[in-house]
Amino acid sequence: LTGCGGGHPQAPPPESPSAPLVSFSASSNSIISGDFLTLTWKVTNATSVSISPNVNEADDGKYLALVGACTLILQNTTTYVLTAQGQGGTTTKQLTVEVRAAAPTISLVAEPGTILPGASATVRWSTAGAAISRPAS
Repeated sequence: LTGCGGGHPQAPPPESPSAPLVSFSASSNSIISGDFLTLTWKVTNATSVSISPNVNEADDGKYLALVGACTLILQNTTTYVLTAQGQGGTTTKQLTVEVRAAAPTISLVAEPGTILPGASATVRWSTAGAAISRPAS
């Protein structure tokens, strides 16, 4: 048996640690500016999890739980990158949330609300999210 490795049984090679497994999602991939968004993640085979840009206001974002969720208010389109590190390496997942402008609104008020022919009324208006446009002279 000396030609077959000396007759000593060999132990199987040790298994390498698995890379982190990551599930990372958002409650929507497109929202209106100022709306709420929830990011949810679940990570296994990791020793640390971080999300960039930072979603954890309590610290620098390096101390997130392996399973968690975070509700945010977004004003701009944002790409989030989750990085999970473990003995088996590093895994990253990325997601982008598109933030759209809210539709413009207008409010019109006439005082008085009812008038007789030839009488006058005052009309006031207000807008939100609209650009002012003036007629050409």
